Amino acid sequence: MKMGYGYDYPSAIIITDHTQAFTGRFGKVVALKNSTVDLVAENITENTSTTISAIPLHHSAEICGVITSVQVASGDAVIAYRL
Repeated sequence: MKMGYGYDYPSAIIITDHTQAFTGRFGKVVALKNSTVDLVAENITENTSTTISAIPLHHSAEICGVITSVQVASGDAVIAYRL
């Protein structure tokens, strides 16, 4: 599936399970509803840390980068596109 800026996302995972972090190499995470996510990324930092905690994403908002771990809060849902 070709999306956005010419990046190729061969598959995706819908994440609704808040009990674990999902790991892999993701290029984009999109909120399926208003969600709060924790991320680990290779090229995104929060105050110099590659662990980004409790980021609010409004419905249909997306965050792009080389993301290696995604976890949602209870009741939230996102789709993570694999690189």
